[in-house]
Amino acid sequence: MKKKLLIGMIAFFIIAGTATVAYAYNQKVIAKEQETIEKAENAIDALYLDDTRIKLASNLDGKLKNAKKAIELVQDNDVKQELLSEVETVEHFRSVQVKVDSIIKEGVVLSDIDSSKLEKVKQLLVTIKGKNDSIYTSLESKVSTAEAQLNTINKATKKVETAEVALSNKTYQNASSLVKKIKNKSMKDELKTRLDVVNKKIVAIKEEEKRSKEAEMAEKNRKSELAKSQEAKDQQSSNNTTASKNASKNNSNQSQEKKNSSSTNNKSSSKSSQKTSKSKDTTKKSTKSSNKGSSTGNSSSQEGLENRDWDKIGDYAENKEWEHKDSGYISGEGGNTWDSYE
Repeated sequence: MKKKLLIGMIAFFIIAGTATVAYAYNQKVIAKEQETIEKAENAIDALYLDDTRIKLASNLDGKLKNAKKAIELVQDNDVKQELLSEVETVEHFRSVQVKVDSIIKEGVVLSDIDSSKLEKVKQLLVTIKGKNDSIYTSLESKVSTAEAQLNTINKATKKVETAEVALSNKTYQNASSLVKKIKNKSMKDELKTRLDVVNKKIVAIKEEEKRSKEAEMAEKNRKSELAKSQEAKDQQSSNNTTASKNASKNNSNQSQEKKNSSSTNNKSSSKSSQKTSKSKDTTKKSTKSSNKGSSTGNSSSQEGLENRDWDKIGDYAENKEWEHKDSGYISGEGGNTWDSYE
């Protein structure tokens, strides 16, 4: 550019002045203009970090003012406009850079950034594409980093919200793993605080489930013990009932045996009574015969009764199978009874 300006200036003054004095004067003017242009160009170079112009310089406001002052001293209007255009480009770079720096600082996306703000910065970044590839690439890298971090924050936030609703260990772990990846400390701390609340609730639920299971198991054991106890009681009751039935049966058998024994005794007694009655009848007859007969006859009949073996007669009465023939009351109902055996 310097050569282009210089050649233009020389051609201009050669045409404008032909005289020797005029030429000498013009040479001074050209030299001064060239010096002015060089100062303006140096002021523009100062707007960048170095001669490579891949980054803008720091403290740009003051340097922009200096560059504009230097350009104002340039006489050639075309050169001046070209230099001013370069300054305007730098100012535009700076405005984009300020916007980029408003969403990310020192490699960390800022807390107040959302998808809408990020999209506006991306659209603004496109306006410098092709004007300075180095600066564009540098700023685009920052925007991409901010976008990736914002996506992580948004995903982690949704995972935290899911965990807050589900209150499960799985959703808590999924959210926690994403929160750990967040670079922004305040955003990370905020989500961690919410996850701490979730974790406390999960622990409380597990403890309640544990207590519920323990209570359920205790109730189950209690019912089992009650069932066993009732079963033992039922068994004992059954054993007692069986024993009672057996005892009753034994008592019944004994009672029956007593009845049978009593019946046998009654039969024997009846037989003995009948025999005694017969014996009495025989005695009466013998007595009558004796009364009619002589005293010798009475003496013989009495000796016959005395000579009988009554023990054998009693044994016979007891051992004989008597058959019950009849029974009744002697003096009406409620009085003595009689039985007849054969």
